[in-house]
Amino acid sequence: MTCLGATSQQQSMARSLTITETAQDLQHLFNHINQPSLKDRIVALYLLKIERVNGLHELSKIIGCEVDCLEYWLNLYQTRGIVALLTLDSAIANQ
Repeated sequence: MTCLGATSQQQSMARSLTITETAQDLQHLFNHINQPSLKDRIVALYLLKIERVNGLHELSKIIGCEVDCLEYWLNLYQTRGIVALLTLDSAIANQ
């Protein structure tokens, strides 16, 4: 997939996001989820949590999805929480 360049606003969003789950919680979720599209969402949160990536552009390359998709996921997480992020309906709608 082709990834768009990250704007300073996108990088700021990645830095300002508060991920309430621990890295261990995210690893546990990853190990117990079977749907690949949902695993990608957990990986995105995990990499941001452990500060492995410097912004959404870098994260998009690792995950293999567009920056717009990551923005959607992170906005969903920020506004509605982990349960909404892991709802299969929203995963299917976003594919």
